[in-house]
Amino acid sequence: MPNQEIVYLPIEELKLWTENPRDPLENNPNDFEIISLALENKNDKWKLHTLAMQMGSYYDFSELPIVVNVNGHHVVYDGNRRIAILKYLKNEYAFEGYPKLKFTGSSEEMRSLKKIPCNICDQETALNSVERKHTQNGTWKPLERDWFRHLHRKEEKSSFIKFDEATGLISVNPKMNQGFVKDEILRKENLNKIGFDYNKSRGYSTNYNQDNLNSILKGVTDLVNNGIISTRKYRGKILEPLIDHYPDLKNKIKPYDPKLQSYVLQPIEEIGKDTIPIQTRKTKVTKEKKIIFGKILSLEQGRVNDLYSAIKMIYEKDSDNKQIISIIGMSLRLLLETAARVYYKNLPIVADDKIYSKFLKDTSKSMNDPVKKPAVNFLALTSTWLSGKMNMDAILGKFAHGNITPSEQDVLQQSEIIGDILEFHFKKKR
Repeated sequence: MPNQEIVYLPIEELKLWTENPRDPLENNPNDFEIISLALENKNDKWKLHTLAMQMGSYYDFSELPIVVNVNGHHVVYDGNRRIAILKYLKNEYAFEGYPKLKFTGSSEEMRSLKKIPCNICDQETALNSVERKHTQNGTWKPLERDWFRHLHRKEEKSSFIKFDEATGLISVNPKMNQGFVKDEILRKENLNKIGFDYNKSRGYSTNYNQDNLNSILKGVTDLVNNGIISTRKYRGKILEPLIDHYPDLKNKIKPYDPKLQSYVLQPIEEIGKDTIPIQTRKTKVTKEKKIIFGKILSLEQGRVNDLYSAIKMIYEKDSDNKQIISIIGMSLRLLLETAARVYYKNLPIVADDKIYSKFLKDTSKSMNDPVKKPAVNFLALTSTWLSGKMNMDAILGKFAHGNITPSEQDVLQQSEIIGDILEFHFKKKR
C-alpha cells in the first residue's frame, strides 16, 4: 500500500526539487538560485509569470504538493512552481533586479500563508504519482519523460537523449521536443539517408566534417521549427524536405557509409559551444551540505576574524534552534559593520553611522573591477549581488531590525556573499 499522509508544513521548510525533469540542475543549487533562474525564464520551462497570473489572488489547496522526506529535508517532488511562487512572495525583496511576478488580484492572502497542506509520501509513491500525472496531462514532453525514466527508473539513456547530448538541438528548440520528431523524423533509417548513424553503445556518428554537419542539422531544425515538417506535411520524412527547401544541401547530403571515415558526435561541451547553440542537460545533483559563509574562511587575525569565528561556532553548535538562526541573521550585519570600521580605520568616516552601506558600495565596485575580478572565483550568489540583482543592504537591515523572521536558508544565502566579501578584504596572506 502507498504510504501517504496529509500534513501542514511550513513553507520555509519545503525544498525545491533540483532533479525535476522539467529543468534538472547541477551543483546542488539552493531555492534562491532555482527561483532566480525560473524568474529569468531563459529556457521557457518554468513559466512562473504565466502561473502567477493564473493563480490570481489566492493559493488553491485542491492540488496538494507531493513531498518526500530526503535526508531530513522536505523535498517537493511535484508542485515546485507553486511553492516557488510562495517562496518568492515570502522573500520578494531578495529578488530585486529580476523580472517581477504579477498577479491578477492582490497577493496578500498568499503572502500571509505560513503553512500549506502537503501529501507526504515515500519516494516510490511520489515518483509513481509524478510520472502518472505529467504523462497523462502532457506537461512533460518526450525528452523530459526519457530523462525521468533514465534518472529515476534506471532505464538506459534513450536515443533521443543521446541525440540531444550530441547536438543540443532538442533542448534549445521546443518544437523538436515532440513525439513525432522522436519516433518518426529521427528514426535510424531516416538519419542514415542524410549521413548519420546510431549505435546503442557508440552513440551517433557521421561522415561529415563540422561545417556540413552544422548546416544539415540546422536545416532539419528549421524545417521542424517552421512547420514544414509536421504530422501533416512530409510526415515521417527527412531527406525529401531538406532537398526541396534547401537545394544548396543537395550536393552535400550523402547516405551514411560505414566504409568511409566517420566521426562520433561528442557531447556538445566537448566539441565547443560555438559550433551549435546548446543548453546542455545538467548532471545529477550531489547531497546538500550546509556550511555557513559557504566555506571555511582563513582571515587575518583581529576583530573581524574573532567575530566570524564566534558566529560560525554558534551556528555549528546549535543550528537546529530557530531562535539561534534569527540571532545569527542579526549578527551578519554586525559582522559587516565591524569589517567596515576595520577597513576604514584610518579615515574620519569610521564614526559615520552609514559606514556599513558605504562599505558595501565600495566593495561592490572593487569586486567588479575588471582587473581584480578575473583572479577571484566568487560564489554564484555573490555574482548575483554584484550584478545589482540583490539588495543585500535591505535584506540584512530587515534581519537586524527584526522586521522578518529569517529562515535558515535566508541566513545561509546572505552569509555566502559575506564570506566572499570578508575573503576579498581580509584573507590571510600566506
